[in-house]
Amino acid sequence: MMQQCFDIRTASSILTCSQSHVLIISLSPTILFSPPSVMVRKVCLVTVGATAAFPELVAAVANEQFFKTLAEKNFTHLYIQYGAHGRHQFDSYLAGHQPGDGLFHDIDVIGFDFDKDLGYYMGLAMEKKPHGKPHQHQELGLMITHAGTGSILEGLRCGLPLIIVPNPKLADNHQEDLAIQMESLGYGVMARADRDVVSAIDKATEQRVKRFSPMKSESKEDVLSALHDQLSYVD
Repeated sequence: MMQQCFDIRTASSILTCSQSHVLIISLSPTILFSPPSVMVRKVCLVTVGATAAFPELVAAVANEQFFKTLAEKNFTHLYIQYGAHGRHQFDSYLAGHQPGDGLFHDIDVIGFDFDKDLGYYMGLAMEKKPHGKPHQHQELGLMITHAGTGSILEGLRCGLPLIIVPNPKLADNHQEDLAIQMESLGYGVMARADRDVVSAIDKATEQRVKRFSPMKSESKEDVLSALHDQLSYVD
């Protein structure tokens, strides 16, 4: 039996199949494979950036071993921002699997191309335990991001564990330099998209989060300047 519900985030119509727990958001690229409702959320957010394609990172997180590792860490939701050129890759991968085949290990998988308000999704990955509202509890999650300065800074300001994955196709491979420096300062774990994203999950989730939290009154430019000053001391 099909029932209709409403997605507040996308304001789109949703058809829900209660037998297979498959939710498909119409008028939106997002596809969800949804298990039964959970009391406590634990979110992994993956971002590839707004402009440059990064299919290697999408492939690194769209596989059974990645889902299995997340499930072992009690994650309940995976949000993948696959970028302007990643929808076909994401949809093709999910289309080849059924919710009941065990591939997703009871994890919600949500994909979208881009959202200016990534802070919303980062908020879903933050630890929140409102008193008297156990149904709204969120455990501290994880952010896996391309090595873009803006995304890294926002993740740090939210106090999220970070896995930083540089896109080697970008000019001068500057993202790798930044990722190496961020790891050396203890702000995240660097990983290569083609080999060690999964193994980095253990290290990132067990590492004590080093928060970079400027005053709210400071502008993004102030934050960038402060971080760049700090990075300048790294040989």
